[in-house]
Amino acid sequence: MAAQVESSTFDVVVIGAGLAGLACARALKGGGLDVVVLEARERLGGRVHSVDVDGVDVELGAQWVHDDAASHPARKFCERANLKLRGTSWEQAALVCRGERRPGAEIKRARAAAERAFGAARAARRTAKADASLDDALRPLLAGADAVTQFFVRLENELDYGAGAEELSLHHWDKDEYWREVKSSKKGGDALAGPLASAVAALSEGLAVRLGHAVTAVETGDDVVRVRGDAFELAARRVVVAVPLGCLKEGSMAFAPNLSPRKTHALAAVGFSRFEKVVLAFAEPFWERVVGRRHVIHAPSDAPLPRFEVFFSLNAARGTAKAPHVLVAIVGGADATAAEAEDDATLRLLVCDALDAALGTAEAARHCRRMLRTQWSRDEFARGAYSYLPPGATPEDYDALARPEHRGRVLFCGEHTSRKYPATMHGALLSGEREAKRVLGDLGRG
Repeated sequence: MAAQVESSTFDVVVIGAGLAGLACARALKGGGLDVVVLEARERLGGRVHSVDVDGVDVELGAQWVHDDAASHPARKFCERANLKLRGTSWEQAALVCRGERRPGAEIKRARAAAERAFGAARAARRTAKADASLDDALRPLLAGADAVTQFFVRLENELDYGAGAEELSLHHWDKDEYWREVKSSKKGGDALAGPLASAVAALSEGLAVRLGHAVTAVETGDDVVRVRGDAFELAARRVVVAVPLGCLKEGSMAFAPNLSPRKTHALAAVGFSRFEKVVLAFAEPFWERVVGRRHVIHAPSDAPLPRFEVFFSLNAARGTAKAPHVLVAIVGGADATAAEAEDDATLRLLVCDALDAALGTAEAARHCRRMLRTQWSRDEFARGAYSYLPPGATPEDYDALARPEHRGRVLFCGEHTSRKYPATMHGALLSGEREAKRVLGDLGRG
């Protein structure tokens, strides 16, 4: 006997239970519509993923809030769940080079020099070709720069954008991720948030969410839009697609009719970054004994890819005698790609060796009692971390990704559809609310 196919009809089907999809569904339900959220995973949150490592909260995905304004959407998202934000800055870390502690002022000096290089690169836009890369401008500017300055330039590209300078558009790489809607907002005040699982739960409260429902096709007919999966078929007046850009680029979801040529072009043009974390739980924070700081930056490292050079500590929240002391190594771009290719045992040794090389010790592997890792680019429901603009792409491609299809009945949200705030949690949240407003207006509920 053939398996029974689930069939239902709704006002709106939202595909994806990440921040964008949940924000959209919440606004739609608040507007009085019958809405269901379909999520391929067996959990909520998408690229927000909280785990507990023996009593320490760890975020394997998004976790930075890029501003300090009270009206910031991501801040409000966290405050809804009574989460506290912890301010972060590079100056909180110990800068070491081959076991030698550098003066604290060295970070400030090198970062200031890096910012001057980025400023000169922006000035070079006036005469640069439309498809120029950031590397085209930076390479001559950094020819005589010291190794630490060059390190921080590379680090900002790989960690902020998940790509190397040669992969980033000179004209558009620095899309402002800071909240610009109020005059009191200022650039700065980055903060770590967590555990974000509680904020995701608060955002999804009261919503109809079906987990384990991977959508394979969206088909728009004369009267309704049909959403199909392996064992279900739902019909709706509107469908909102809130899956990551990487999944759309891969083509794992079929659209009938086909998506417009302009959206297809934008899907190919906009990049999707590589960013990974390796979480190490230690019996004791031996690095603090060595360098006197909780966070460690190794600059520059001479190791081959993958280079593990930035380690930040998560011990502020629940540091007890029983809880482990957690360091998170973060890598982006080519280093993230190389890290993903390693098996677990090799990766653990590589990260411990990198930490020992930074500290001038030989004890990381001995103290390490557990390792967790991410592989976002290999995750079938993500296929990467967040969007960026490569050479030749423009902000208009973000607009094209946000544009509805199929006579306005299939809509799109997600950080990759936010021209103002791509690659951020607040960009995702705002994009979901944007599409909900569009649907409510179309269906006479706005």
